[in-house]
Amino acid sequence: MNYYKYSTYDSNQLEKKFGTSLENGLNDEQVLQKQKTFGKNEIQRSKESWLKIFFRQFNAFIYLLLFASLISLLLGDYINALIIFLITLFNVFLSFIQEYRAALRLELLKEQIQISTYVIRNGQKKIVNSEELVPGDIVLKESGMTISADLRILDANNLTVDESILTGESEPVEKISEPLKAEPKNVYEAKNMLFSSTHISSGLVKAMVIATGADTSFGHISQLTLKQVGESNFSKNIYKLSKFVFIINIITLVSIFILHLVIKGTAVNILELLMFSIALVVGIMPEALPVVNTVALSRGALLLAKKHVLIKRLSSLEDLASLNILCTDKTGTITENVMSVADVFGQPDTINFGALASSEKSNNAFDIAIKNALTIDQINEISQYKMIQELPFDSIKRKNATIVEKNNKRILISRGAFENISSISKKISDQDLKQIDDWIINQGNNARRVLGVAYKETGNETDINKIEKDMEFVGLISFEDPIKKDAIPAIAKAKKLGIQIKMITGDSKEVAVAVGRKIGLNSEVITGEEFQNLQSEEKKDISQRYQIFARFTPDNKFELVKFLKNNDVIGFLGEGINDAPALKIADVSIAVKDATDISKDVADIILGRKSLFVIIEGIETGRIVFANIIKYLRTTLGSNFGNFSSIAIVSLFIDFLPLLPLQILLVNALSDLPMIAISTDHVDNDELVRPQKYNIKEILIVSVVFALTSTLFDLIFFKIFYGKGPQVIQTNWFILSILTELILIFLARTKKFFLTAVAPSKILFLLALIAATITMILPMTYFGQVLFKFKRPNPSAIVIILAIVAAYLITTEIIKLIYYKYFDKKIILNKN
Repeated sequence: MNYYKYSTYDSNQLEKKFGTSLENGLNDEQVLQKQKTFGKNEIQRSKESWLKIFFRQFNAFIYLLLFASLISLLLGDYINALIIFLITLFNVFLSFIQEYRAALRLELLKEQIQISTYVIRNGQKKIVNSEELVPGDIVLKESGMTISADLRILDANNLTVDESILTGESEPVEKISEPLKAEPKNVYEAKNMLFSSTHISSGLVKAMVIATGADTSFGHISQLTLKQVGESNFSKNIYKLSKFVFIINIITLVSIFILHLVIKGTAVNILELLMFSIALVVGIMPEALPVVNTVALSRGALLLAKKHVLIKRLSSLEDLASLNILCTDKTGTITENVMSVADVFGQPDTINFGALASSEKSNNAFDIAIKNALTIDQINEISQYKMIQELPFDSIKRKNATIVEKNNKRILISRGAFENISSISKKISDQDLKQIDDWIINQGNNARRVLGVAYKETGNETDINKIEKDMEFVGLISFEDPIKKDAIPAIAKAKKLGIQIKMITGDSKEVAVAVGRKIGLNSEVITGEEFQNLQSEEKKDISQRYQIFARFTPDNKFELVKFLKNNDVIGFLGEGINDAPALKIADVSIAVKDATDISKDVADIILGRKSLFVIIEGIETGRIVFANIIKYLRTTLGSNFGNFSSIAIVSLFIDFLPLLPLQILLVNALSDLPMIAISTDHVDNDELVRPQKYNIKEILIVSVVFALTSTLFDLIFFKIFYGKGPQVIQTNWFILSILTELILIFLARTKKFFLTAVAPSKILFLLALIAATITMILPMTYFGQVLFKFKRPNPSAIVIILAIVAAYLITTEIIKLIYYKYFDKKIILNKN
């Protein structure tokens, strides 16, 4: 509902609308009736059972792995069946824990509004729990208190409010009690309203409750957050890959079975053929993918943890690799979020007068900045003055004033916007006015705010409103929230990595453009109100082209991210309640440790410190993780497809199985040993300079290229050893299969010539060496000959196998280099 209309109501209209008395408040009967009508001032909870959340983790790939585990069990390979099952269960459990924790979001929302509040009921002041508030209640708040419902201000004294949790704007907002002439369009314009979960920075207020629970601004944002169920790019691509592997499995199983029946007819042993076909299907499965994923992602998460970055959802690291747009706020990320004095124009003692105009107990950002800028001598000088009278900041007159005394001499000091200070000062010459205007414009272009200062001697008069005229203009003080030292290098690095930065801020257009210009962003800017009034196609265009977005509301941010997600992978950094909906639907949501609970809960990544540079480094880490997972997919699918094709083809022309089912599974297990270590591998710098995406077409083509090369050499092997007997062929093919797969790992790990690429990780090299050693030794042992039906290979056979492996290495490397030089870029361009 639209409660902004109440901003234009006067006292009588408010009393009539809500059936209350501004002096006495509601009576008990009215409160009970309204509680029945509106319910409690809370967010309605809707709990989901843990069992439902658990079974939701079983995606297509999980079912494929469980199917592979069952097949291994039927084949009698109990160890392999157990390993696959435990891997699957472990991944399901991890996902369940993450999502179950997210299901507690409503509890956090409930805690946000558990606040005691002073109300006037039955003509008496009393304390009630915020849950009991109803529309029409008259509440009293003061500095430091949290607002527990949406309120219309009735009376305010020096009232400023921290609305950063809703708007992202760092500076406290001055509030008034007078009715507005026009209905506000957003939070920024609602100067006589207070919003749930914001905080009183200074002053006192009497206000009327106009909305509670889900009807508040906070409730609206929380509902947006709860309704959005984002699906990660990782999940989408795992589904695509699972679907592809499933289709290949079905085609494989049916084709082999039918071809054997057609070609061999009644000579076929149906049971043996079925077991052989199923073993081939298991051989194609990239069952180590969950382990590779988990190890790679966990390793990346540990690296980032050392930089105080907590990864809540491991798969978000993969999504980071694909990220090409990062939406971030300004305050605290690009700027320091600490107001400081930037420059002074005018008399040498301008800063002293500015400090004397400060309230003694003020926590205003400008007052703190001035005090921090004072020297020891200036502090000693100011301490000699005594405060006599104070006129708090007036948001309409846009200034404040004090009367101070030293040695029985009283001085009136006024401080505020220059146009308001100049109006109470003696005439300023045209020449001086030109210099002042030029200085103010220059400060504005540098995202600085300016306050003017004037003074006069007062004698014994203390009525500030009466004597505040004909004052001496002293000078101007400019303030800025400085750009962080690492912001500009971070944005420069982001550009090199193909990442576009979009700055979304609650600040004004002018401040946003000035900051954006300093850090190298495109200076085109649009406000939330302007964005809201555009047509859908215009919004889509603006979302892509613009980099600076000012005065954006939660709804604006939410809609912006939705438009951007149509074509890009989006990262969103936020911390306030106002950021929660956009965080929820972003591909990668990032919050800082000091963010609101709901923002941290919906976030995938938590930053120990708010730094853009840390995020960019995280994206680099994500790309390393992603590159290694893609390496695994290319290698395992290429080698598995190659072995499958060779075995399937050869099996049609011989009266025995080229590899026994148990031998096929052993090939799979031994080759997976070093393949799991791919997750720890080093990555060429060329792999990090552009966003990475799951290009299923590219993975498939590369896998087929590797598979065809492997099949060619397998057929050459078969031609050489044909007629040597079943055990000889099976044993030698076992050795060849594993050695060529190990070679492929080191060729497929880079797009460069493999000897000039970055060195492989030690663990990858070591496990590959162990796998090769086992492969060469096992057929020589009694254990291998009895359990796996191997026959001890003779020296000449070993020499031939090694020669074929060497020829395979050279041929595969040449084909790989040709492919990546002439064909890979075309596929990527067509995909994009």
